[in-house]
Amino acid sequence: YETFKCRIRLTENDTLCSSHYRIQEALDWDNDHLLSFFMDNTIWSRKAEYSANPFGEGSADTHLKNVLGENTGQKFAYLFDYGDEHLFEIEVIEVERVDDLEKINFGVIGIKGKVPQQYNFFDGDADYEAQ
Repeated sequence: YETFKCRIRLTENDTLCSSHYRIQEALDWDNDHLLSFFMDNTIWSRKAEYSANPFGEGSADTHLKNVLGENTGQKFAYLFDYGDEHLFEIEVIEVERVDDLEKINFGVIGIKGKVPQQYNFFDGDADYEAQ
């Protein structure tokens, strides 16, 4: 989804799963499939994969501070729905130190481009929905 971009602000105590929930919020998609993060940015790489079910159960329930460095520019892959393989590249844009977390807005802070559809409906589906 090269034309879709969103910015999400998280804390180091957020998890990969909470990142997933924020991405789902930005996309306005149903959270109904398995997911994986590939921290080496290589799809299906077993050595750096963190995965979970829609309830957040799995290895992706790990804090960001345990899997991310302090460097900006780090990229990793996020895969949602192993069947449809919705694939996104995640980039760490900024790491900032703040004294008062209550003054910071967290979650989705910006969206650019067209939000991709979760499901591709075929022409015949439109007739079905109209009935």
